[in-house]
Amino acid sequence: MTKLTDIFWQAHRGGGSYEMPDNTMVANHYTWNLGGIPEADVRASADGVMFCFHDPRTARTTTVADADKDRQFNSFTAEEIRMWDAGIKFDPKYTGEKVPTVEEVFSAMQGRPERLMYLDLKNVDLIEL
Repeated sequence: MTKLTDIFWQAHRGGGSYEMPDNTMVANHYTWNLGGIPEADVRASADGVMFCFHDPRTARTTTVADADKDRQFNSFTAEEIRMWDAGIKFDPKYTGEKVPTVEEVFSAMQGRPERLMYLDLKNVDLIEL
């Protein structure tokens, strides 16, 4: 139970950018373990799956093919997005990190009331989903 004197802090992009790869589960767990609240940018795939991903394009943080690096995130299907590595560009020790779905984040929070999440809806139409 929270009290008026409790202080909360948020980690931008889930704690990514400087210490962990952006908007990944490893970043979320890192922030939760420090007692913070990860922030996740939420974007929908072309087929309506909600993912945690910051940029409108995918080349900065993932292994998307060069031919697709300028495409908008929401033009890819969930199956295509799941093929990318979202950790290796940050550091090879995070090879294999995937772009998580919001459902995967919520699953990691289930039964853990101390785990909170700040969702920043980017290009998501909740009515259409």
